[in-house]
Amino acid sequence: MALDWLAEAIATRDLQRVKPNMGAAGERLNDARRHVRSARILAEDDTTLAIAACHDAIRKAVTAH
Repeated sequence: MALDWLAEAIATRDLQRVKPNMGAAGERLNDARRHVRSARILAEDDTTLAIAACHDAIRKAVTAH
C-alpha cells in the first residue's frame, strides 16, 4: 500500500503522532501575522531582516498547519 511507509515510520518511532492543539496553532498564526507586519515596516530600511521575518512567518504558519 501507498501508506505502508507511514505505518512503518510510526511503528519505528521515526515519526510520532501528535494531538492537535488549536490554541498553540492559533499562537503560531498570530506570530506569523506579526512577523509579516514587521517585515512590511522593515522592508525599506533593512531588506535582509524583512526577508528573515517573512521566512520565520512562513515557518510558523507551516508549523501551525
